[in-house]
Amino acid sequence: MVVGIDDGQIRIEDFLGRGHGALRVNGRRIGRPAAIGRSSGRTWKGFVRTRRINVHPTTLERRHGLRILNLARTRTAEVAPEALAQAQTPVLRGYLLAAGLYYVIVSLSHPFFEEGVALAVLAGLSLLAAGCALGLWWRFGAPVRLVYLELGALAMNGLFMANVVAYQLLHFEALKLIYFVLMALVFATSAPTRRVAYVSTAAAIIGLVLMAGEAPEPVISHYGYVGLASMFAAIGMSTLMRGAVQREIRARLASEELNEALRRELDRNRALTREAQELAIAAHAADRAKGEFLATMSHEIRTPLNGVLGMIQIMQRDRLSEPQRERLGVARQAATDLLDILNAVLDISKIESGQMTVSPAPFETRRFAETLRRLYGQIAAEKGLRFELAVDAAEGERRFGDEVRLRQVISNLIANALKFTTSGGVSVHIDGDHETLTFFVADTGPGIPTDRQTHVFERFVQADGSNTRRAGGTGLGLAICRELVLLMGGAIRFESEPGRGTRFDVTLPMPRLSQAAAGGGAGRTAAAAALAPGSRVLIVDDGPANRVVLQALLEDAGFDCTCAADGQEAVEMSAIAPFDVILMDVHMPGLDGLEATRRIRAREAGQAARGAPVVAVTASVLAHEKERYLACGFDAVVPKPVELEVLLEVMAEACARRRSRLRASA
Repeated sequence: MVVGIDDGQIRIEDFLGRGHGALRVNGRRIGRPAAIGRSSGRTWKGFVRTRRINVHPTTLERRHGLRILNLARTRTAEVAPEALAQAQTPVLRGYLLAAGLYYVIVSLSHPFFEEGVALAVLAGLSLLAAGCALGLWWRFGAPVRLVYLELGALAMNGLFMANVVAYQLLHFEALKLIYFVLMALVFATSAPTRRVAYVSTAAAIIGLVLMAGEAPEPVISHYGYVGLASMFAAIGMSTLMRGAVQREIRARLASEELNEALRRELDRNRALTREAQELAIAAHAADRAKGEFLATMSHEIRTPLNGVLGMIQIMQRDRLSEPQRERLGVARQAATDLLDILNAVLDISKIESGQMTVSPAPFETRRFAETLRRLYGQIAAEKGLRFELAVDAAEGERRFGDEVRLRQVISNLIANALKFTTSGGVSVHIDGDHETLTFFVADTGPGIPTDRQTHVFERFVQADGSNTRRAGGTGLGLAICRELVLLMGGAIRFESEPGRGTRFDVTLPMPRLSQAAAGGGAGRTAAAAALAPGSRVLIVDDGPANRVVLQALLEDAGFDCTCAADGQEAVEMSAIAPFDVILMDVHMPGLDGLEATRRIRAREAGQAARGAPVVAVTASVLAHEKERYLACGFDAVVPKPVELEVLLEVMAEACARRRSRLRASA
């Protein structure tokens, strides 16, 4: 790993462990690799390639526990003795084992070739060398300090020299002077440190020089050159090997240190992750407890408050003087405001605890709008404001959605507009297409200050947060509107210009129902006619009560119904007899509705237009769930609890789409 400092930044370059490289700062070569070390003083050298990462010194030290060392000290950094001993122990043990086995064989062979004093001397030395070598080999099997490795190597080298010198003194053979050259090379390669290698090699060369004096002149010259060459070869081999070993050790130690730093970082990250998860769980539990507490308290307070409002309404029917009526009006308004606040807090607590639900059902668009006109038209008139409500909907038009939540959203927006508007008026326009309902609420009030527009939908936020604001409130109305709109799968946005007023636009997925579905008994007849009298319907549901209800409703409308209790039964029955429509529950034990529909569609592969439409009848009707159903092969989705008008409409449209595809493919 390479570190260089430039303008307060440290550049860390990839660590290779082997090879050569140079540190470059801003593309300029400035020297050999630098080092990274621990505060303990150990240092390791590394090598580089070109990819760089910029990191500040304090970040490196704080996150990875590393400090930056002086570049000049890196080249002279020494490997720790413990690390060197660990690396050299296997080499020395291999040398000792080979030497021990060699001298065991030599000791056994001496009686066949030697006798008398020569036998005693040579056999004794060889046995001593064998015992020492094998003993040291066994001892160095456990970790030892570097100095003991050096002493062991010197002892074994000395015994080697003693055996060779003794043999030459007893039986001088010029050809066997080559043993000194071999010893020099062996000592150079097996020594654990340079000092042991140099001392042992020098001893072998000196022994060669001394022994060569007994040889003839040609032999002396020959071994003089051989000794000189072997000395340089041994020194060179020792230097190169020690350098390679030390580089390898430095690289390994640096790699281990980096791995350890990464491990510590991962451990810290895991600890932080666990802590964050625990905090999130605790926060979630606290939020749920708070929501449940608020919901309970709101209910407990709202119950007596409803009694207060009821008694005020009863008293207002009595004969009262004008001052008494005004006082009761003030009390009623105060109680109503308090009830609105409690309702808002209750709604927020339901949203936070996940208890807020949507219950879609058919409703009449114009009737819904007239209710708003009567309620808020009177309030606007009392404030001297103009109230306009326009509806682009045909007479008797019905839509499918949660009328209660829709009224809550639009009422909050209208009430908010009336509260802040002091002159001019409020305009409401309700429109939509076949799939969506759209409306806007616009006022001529003071508008929303630019610096507060990004916080409008936050909880407990007022458009005017000053102590001198004219309108009160908790700041929950718009937050609730946004949450309800999102809960219904819609979108809300606003435009506001300070001093000119504000306009809120809302889009909700509330499909328009056809006249057949909206017209009660006539709708049932039209839908049945569209499917043809006696059309066969397969009802698939694991709930007996659900099957009985659907069967009774559809048979009363003129359909021929067959029931299946699970997905597997539905697949088998649909393969035996043709059906005009299949009503499939999604969540069933064993084979669920999704897999059953996949198998039915797979069997119809190549002739999908001739297959019966499959309608999902389920309580899980969130937007992403509907998309999953359609992707599995369903033609449409009907929510539970089932409204017959909606079911007939969906069945008729699904069959019509199937017939259209059949005609197109014919």
